[in-house]
Amino acid sequence: GGIVFNLILAVLVYFYIPQIFNNNLIVLLLAALMISLTSIIGDLVESALKRASKQKDSGNIIPGRGGILDSIDSIIYAAPFFYGMYYFFG
Repeated sequence: GGIVFNLILAVLVYFYIPQIFNNNLIVLLLAALMISLTSIIGDLVESALKRASKQKDSGNIIPGRGGILDSIDSIIYAAPFFYGMYYFFG
């Protein structure tokens, strides 16, 4: 569902702010797809690291939330990837 929503949002962004990727819808859709996949990979890598260290939560500021690392695990991978896509294609 997240990947499909991200692709729909990319099409909406294309029509409202077409200059983001130089009016190229294909590049924008590829960027949306790849960013969705890298955010999933970031979540899975963080979960694998927690399991390897036998930790349930990476913090205890908000009980049951999983810690700050659970809140930003997808961004850790997706943000640099977006920057790279924007730098090379934007």
